Amino acid sequence: MFGVVPEDLRKIWVLRDQVRKELKTFLEEKIAGLTVVEIIKKTTKEKRDELLDEKMLLDSKLGLLDNCFWDSIRCEFPGEGLCDLGVRAGWNIVKLPPQESVIIGGFGILSPMF
Repeated sequence: MFGVVPEDLRKIWVLRDQVRKELKTFLEEKIAGLTVVEIIKKTTKEKRDELLDEKMLLDSKLGLLDNCFWDSIRCEFPGEGLCDLGVRAGWNIVKLPPQESVIIGGFGILSPMF
């Protein structure tokens, strides 16, 4: 264990998790496993643009919050470099085995909490 997530960064994590859930719900309810071809055939251009805009907004929010959280963690614990880190029960920051990492933007820096 490297340390514990500071209180102020916990708020970013919780917000990030809310946006992640919004994105999951969006994909389940609005895209629902449709292929790109099916979306093109079944929707108007305006609806496709609306779906794309909503997904891009959620992706951007999630990316921003991920970067903010993990960059801040790296500032709090500068000696850990770019190793794969995760958050576990009790807000503990741990180093992850390679198979537990999820690749985000080229860095294996995100894992499910708890």
